[in-house]
Amino acid sequence: MLEVKFYLKSVKPNKEGKQPIIAQIAFNYQKVRKSICKCKPSQWDKKNHRLKLPEVNHYSYDEFAKTNELLQNLKAAIRDLDNKALIEKRKVTEAEIRNILNLDFEKDEGKLDINFFDLFDEYLEFRKTTKAYNTYRGDRTVRNFLAKFEKATKFNMSFSTIDVTFADKLMRYCFLKEKIDNDYFVKIANVLKRYMEWSAKRGLYDINKFPKEELLSIKEKETDVVFLSLEELMILNNWNFKLERLSQARDLFCFAAFTGFRHSDAHTLLPEHIENGMVSKTTEKTHEGVKVPLNKHAKNILNKYIDEVYPLKQISNQKANDYIKECCKEIADNYTGRDIFKRKVVKVKISGRKITQEIKPLYEAITFHIARKTFITNSLMLGANLQAIQEMGAPKKPQHLKKYLKITDAFKSKVMRETWDTVE
Repeated sequence: MLEVKFYLKSVKPNKEGKQPIIAQIAFNYQKVRKSICKCKPSQWDKKNHRLKLPEVNHYSYDEFAKTNELLQNLKAAIRDLDNKALIEKRKVTEAEIRNILNLDFEKDEGKLDINFFDLFDEYLEFRKTTKAYNTYRGDRTVRNFLAKFEKATKFNMSFSTIDVTFADKLMRYCFLKEKIDNDYFVKIANVLKRYMEWSAKRGLYDINKFPKEELLSIKEKETDVVFLSLEELMILNNWNFKLERLSQARDLFCFAAFTGFRHSDAHTLLPEHIENGMVSKTTEKTHEGVKVPLNKHAKNILNKYIDEVYPLKQISNQKANDYIKECCKEIADNYTGRDIFKRKVVKVKISGRKITQEIKPLYEAITFHIARKTFITNSLMLGANLQAIQEMGAPKKPQHLKKYLKITDAFKSKVMRETWDTVE
């Protein structure tokens, strides 16, 4: 579908204080622009995208009315072309657009302009229809990061410049200036790759130019899985918090730790998802249907909210992360007997070739994502079947499973004791 837009170009006004009125036609992920005439900003109606008509007897009335008629006729011509192409079941061609605008291909004034970030926005809208909201939000964050890179480095992001030179500049910017983690760089590279592949399928980019050897050579770091031991989980589950928001956040976290649900799935749980001691739900991230039997601990949590509209208190991911840290800090400060939630967690950051380590107590390092890792790891330690855990939503691909289930030394020792140590 063709889109017609008229706007006042944001450039320095000429000696008369006027700026160009631009006609922009968007079609097939492309844009063609033409300067129609010029006017002063005070004469332009931003809401109606037309010139403001003065009194009938004003000397400029006829001129302004004629310009508005020209804009209206141009819009009508574009609409007629769009309808014609629709009836003929075909796409509008660039030549037809240029013919209406009276543009020659050689003229710079009407040069074909495909803005890298405008099209990125269209790509994101496309992704929004098929992907979970958090995935879409992550992709948009990458888009904004690339716009920040363009502004900071003065590098022109376009379909003709995404090559090896671009990769070199991006890596220097990421690792030397912004000092981002390799894991986030991997995300940036993968989001950009998908966008360029999407553009290539529409004939806007030669995918062979994509610098995959440079951008995709960076790998995510491998780290030990941080999870709560069964003792830590049960102490958290049974702790009596005086603040209601902490109790609610704890219940949300522990429910996820007893079922393996991500925050997005626990947060959006509805009564209709629960029947006969089973949660049947389509996951927000992967859109896969899972069925998870509720153990007694998960049922006890749901029983607290049986008279509420939702099975669990709905808390945003950011607040859930903040609150669960508060929960563990309260326990760490008040638990008697021995240290709980004070054990040290090593947070490793790799930025390019630079490796830094930050040691934090568990109550500072914990995030909601640890609930899922707690379920998977402790399920294995308790002897649960790996295939059964995967059917309840654990990763199925080996590379993803390895990241989630890097088996702890304690579990390896348990396996050894229960297998080889039993052999006489």
